[in-house]
Amino acid sequence: MPERQQALSVFHPAPPHALDAMTAFGTFARRRGVRRLWIGQSLHIESQLALAGLAARLPGLALGTAVALAPLRHPYQAAVEARSLGVLSGGSYVAGYGPGALDLQQRLLVAPYERPLRAMGSTSP
Repeated sequence: MPERQQALSVFHPAPPHALDAMTAFGTFARRRGVRRLWIGQSLHIESQLALAGLAARLPGLALGTAVALAPLRHPYQAAVEARSLGVLSGGSYVAGYGPGALDLQQRLLVAPYERPLRAMGSTSP
């Protein structure tokens, strides 16, 4: 266990493909005193499920998604997943969602977001 946490977070270097590799990286990060481990959207292993598995193996490690694609999930499901990951991790979880590229929005949504930042809940103009 590190003596103190660094004001540093790290991003998992690749989309999750195997829980063992994520666990090894998370263990390394924890030993170095990293504050939070982030992962991006994965189409191989669903990001929130991968983090749930990691939380079971490394309890107390602060986790986050940066950035999961909002068009791929209903807002209620995203909220339930975020709350559940916070509880399962025994630490904290930060859910980062983004609108994705215009092409992705056009394929998945009835119409692309007119104002993507507003659609993501941002108060920024």
